[in-house]
Amino acid sequence: MIEQTLKLNLIPGGVLPRVNVSQYDAGSRTINATLYNGPSLFTIPTGAQISVRGTKKDNTGFAYDCTRSGSVVTFVVTEQMAVFPGEVVAELVISKSGQILGTSNFIIWVEDSALKSDIDISETEIPAIIELAREQEANAAASAEAAAQSEENAATSENNAAQSASDASDSATAAAQSASDAADSASAAAESEDNASDSEQAAKLSEQNAKASEDILQYYVDFVIPRFVIQNNRLYISDAATGEFIVANNRLYIRNAS
Repeated sequence: MIEQTLKLNLIPGGVLPRVNVSQYDAGSRTINATLYNGPSLFTIPTGAQISVRGTKKDNTGFAYDCTRSGSVVTFVVTEQMAVFPGEVVAELVISKSGQILGTSNFIIWVEDSALKSDIDISETEIPAIIELAREQEANAAASAEAAAQSEENAATSENNAAQSASDASDSATAAAQSASDAADSASAAAESEDNASDSEQAAKLSEQNAKASEDILQYYVDFVIPRFVIQNNRLYISDAATGEFIVANNRLYIRNAS
C-alpha cells in the first residue's frame, strides 16, 4: 500500500539510515533500497541471492528474501519486523557462490502502537460500531434475499398470468366450437323433422293408393268377373241384358252408363 525509499552503502560507517514504520504493520509497506559502493551505484551480480536480516528486541532474529531490479533491492515489512516498538537493527545480505556481502546497517524505527495487542478493549463505542456494521451487513443481505425472492415471485406471477390467458383462449375456442356444434345439431334436427314430415306424407299417399287399388280390385271381383263365362276356350258375357258390356268387332267394351 505504501512505498518508501532507502539508500544503503556497501561500505559501513556514518549515520545509520532509518525507515519509519508502525507497530504491527504487516505486508503494507514496501521498502526500495538503492545500493551504493562508496559514491557509485553498486551493480548486483547476476544470480546473487539477497535477503534482509535483523534482530528484534526479544533477541530473536528474522530473515526474508528480497527481489532486485538493477541496483535497487525491494523487501516488504513483515509482522515480525514491526512486532516490538523501538529500534530494530537490520541489513541487506548479498550471497553468491559461497561469497557473502553485507550492506551497512540501517534502522527500522517501529513507532509504539496506541493500542497494544495484549490489552483488553474497554467498553467503548468500538464494539457498538462493530455490532452496528454487522447488523447493517445482515440487513443488506436480507434485503438482497428479499429482492431476489420478489423478483422470483414476479416471474412466477407473470408465468401464471400467461398460462391463465392461454387457458382462457382455449376455453373461448372450445365454447365457439361447442356453439358451432350446437348450431349444426339444431340444423340436423330441423332437417330430420322435415324428412319425417315428408316420410309421413308419403306413407299417407301410399296408403291412399293402396286403398284405391284395393277398391278397384274388389270392383272387378264383385262386378266384372262374374259377368264372364269361359266355354270352349272362349269368353262369353253371361248377362248381356245389363247393357254394361258391348261386344263389337271382336272387342269387349264397357259402356259408360253416363
